[in-house]
Amino acid sequence: ALHTAIGDERGSPRPAFVAAVLSLSRGAPPSAAAGYDAMQRDGATARGFLATEQSVVRHDRARLAGGSGAPVTPVALREAAAALDFPFVRVRAGQPAGRDPALDAAVDAIEVQLRGPAGRQAFGAAGLRSPDGTRLPGDPGPRSGSLPAQVTAAAPQPRPLARETLRLWGSLTERSQVLTVIDVSESMAEPAGKGTRITLAAAAVQSGLKLFPDVASVGLWAFPSRPQPRTQWQEIVPLGPLSEPVPDAPSRRDALASAAGTLPDRVGGAGTLYATTLAATRAVRAGYDPGHSNAVLLVTDGHDESGAGADLPATLHALQTEAAPAEPVPVIAIGLGPDADDEALRQIAEATGGRAYEAENPQDIRAVLLEAIFQRGCRPAC
Repeated sequence: ALHTAIGDERGSPRPAFVAAVLSLSRGAPPSAAAGYDAMQRDGATARGFLATEQSVVRHDRARLAGGSGAPVTPVALREAAAALDFPFVRVRAGQPAGRDPALDAAVDAIEVQLRGPAGRQAFGAAGLRSPDGTRLPGDPGPRSGSLPAQVTAAAPQPRPLARETLRLWGSLTERSQVLTVIDVSESMAEPAGKGTRITLAAAAVQSGLKLFPDVASVGLWAFPSRPQPRTQWQEIVPLGPLSEPVPDAPSRRDALASAAGTLPDRVGGAGTLYATTLAATRAVRAGYDPGHSNAVLLVTDGHDESGAGADLPATLHALQTEAAPAEPVPVIAIGLGPDADDEALRQIAEATGGRAYEAENPQDIRAVLLEAIFQRGCRPAC
């Protein structure tokens, strides 16, 4: 349904698709059964969830028979409703002596029974519909809500496109551990749109933060460090679960949102791109979580200007030699504006199995950030 509404013919992750998937997946129950349990526990405040009409009928029947469970209100999708198909498939095993007429007759009899009045009655009683979407005899329908007497399923997508859409969903909803590293060097104060590069970057980080589920782990660094004394980088919010309480904030999510708002006040100094990138990659690798995708999300508008520490060849060599294939930490780099060293960012990304993006117009950073969030768990094949 998402792809039909806002995808494209190639299954590419449009920003709207990425944002919708991440928003829907945040807090979504892991199964329909968990959704029904939440309805029982939380009542009207429970989150809506996807379920088959058959499961709603089964839930209602069990509830009315004296079992536990809260009443639910089913709502049918107006467009792109999906149909689950239950085909009758004949599988003929090898028969050295030839086909067995008795076996064929038995299979024929089963098919006749399933397609006949008794079979249709049984399917209807189970909450299933006919292939054309009409209700079958014996179908009680959900006891609450209103579903149409006939539904029209969306035309099935080509198999490669369906697989790609599912792959996108899997990648976007993958558990994540992301260290976000923001350039706050002097050039980030340059005007951009109605603000500056750093105000746009801070707003993009705040909006992107809302799309991560609570199970994600996120941290925030800035480089170079402010205020005095300046160092090559500064850890503003340590990497950890978004839902975890932290000092001076109810949760790490709240602390990150507040810290992102302070980024414009930290602008100043020369960019320490190489040293910071290498340090951030090492920090994520040191706390590598095999249950998450682990990545560094780097946003910069310039070059390495520090004149100290590792140069690009030394940085690339360290990234390549320290990499552990079984524990990848890709750098997802976003070059912001026309002054970004896009070639250096591309080489850094390739050295770590990540990807580099160019946001030549700083106002496009939100769309680029959404694409980068999608790529955070991808291997180079993505």
